[in-house]
Amino acid sequence: MFLYSIMQSKKLHLITFALLLSSTLFSQIDCKQYLSCDTDRMTGGVTVCNKNRIFLSHVAERGISIHPFKDLSNLDYSIRQKIILSIKVIDPAQECIDGGYIQILFTDGSRLKIPNHASYNCQGTVVYSLGLYSQIDKDRLKELTTKKMKAIRVDTYLNFEEEDFTDEQAAEFINELSCLWAWKSE
Repeated sequence: MFLYSIMQSKKLHLITFALLLSSTLFSQIDCKQYLSCDTDRMTGGVTVCNKNRIFLSHVAERGISIHPFKDLSNLDYSIRQKIILSIKVIDPAQECIDGGYIQILFTDGSRLKIPNHASYNCQGTVVYSLGLYSQIDKDRLKELTTKKMKAIRVDTYLNFEEEDFTDEQAAEFINELSCLWAWKSE
């Protein structure tokens, strides 16, 4: 019994430390610099998203646009807690997207491969939904908010589009996701 109470006490201290650490981390980021709230004038729905889409390109007319957001207008609380990564492949040929993966290379050499949740489309739209209740998604979000990205590859129907991040873009993406993760919806 005594050992059990010591273990419970250590758990409580560990949880308190983690909460203090996370609040310190997020308090160092000025989230107003990265996020904005948009209100749909017809429905009154609110979306929290990055102020500036991150555009990665090595050629003038092609690239990848990344737009993370949270939809706070949904009545389902579990959906309001999701972070959506909306990625658009900019390609004059408008190659179609059909399943596939989003592959990320981090500056430390590690890799992350996540599935595309969008249905077949020829607008270049790729979506990944991070549900914050799943341990897998929490682990992926932790990785995306702590490691700098070096490059991203998005599978298209017949090929892929791959672009590099600058140091500034990688830092901006980490801050945007960290702020969205910390954003509480009522």
